[in-house]
Amino acid sequence: MTPPKKKPLPPPDMSDTTMARRLSIGANPLAAPIPASTPPTGQVRAAHTRPTGRRGTRPDAEGMTRQSYYINREAADALDDAVDAVLAVLGPDTPRHVALSAIIRAGADRATDVAATLAEDRATELERRIAELRK
Repeated sequence: MTPPKKKPLPPPDMSDTTMARRLSIGANPLAAPIPASTPPTGQVRAAHTRPTGRRGTRPDAEGMTRQSYYINREAADALDDAVDAVLAVLGPDTPRHVALSAIIRAGADRATDVAATLAEDRATELERRIAELRK
């Protein structure tokens, strides 16, 4: 028995000149500028705003935000250990975000000290490299 034949898909709507340029085989989509009268196809974020970091469809709770940070493994492990230590003191009924927020806030409050330490480390490394070059 042969399977039923599917109806072919309709051709793409080429009424939008931007879409027509994108789908033209062999054409350079950057060759012609998009006319000023063409409305934007998506939401444009101002260059000075920060991304929200939100993922998924669930809205953030009042006063809360979802963020994603790219950090080294050592820092991530230290942060996890610190959160676990705080939760061990406060008990299992304490939400993880409470401990994490407090630890991040404590570190943010010491940003000047952190910057000074990083500057000292950088200066020491540069001095070492200069001494190495003078050999």
